[in-house]
Amino acid sequence: MDIESRNYLDKLKARAEEIYEEMYEAGGPTAAGAYFGEVKEILNQANKLAKEMGLEEEAAEILNKLEHIRSVYKSQMQ
Repeated sequence: MDIESRNYLDKLKARAEEIYEEMYEAGGPTAAGAYFGEVKEILNQANKLAKEMGLEEEAAEILNKLEHIRSVYKSQMQ
């Protein structure tokens, strides 16, 4: 496994978590939507990278995280 790719994947996932936490502090639906858009983009990128690295289980976990965040956004922040 390419260590640079692994490190980048870990950074993407960590940044997505940070943005998810920031989403809760957003001042209304418009700001929350911007955070959601950013976290969605990052997690999609992480999912793609995980698949390219052959990490199918991790890719599935990333998609599950995205779906969780999507459901929280829709139910609590829109």
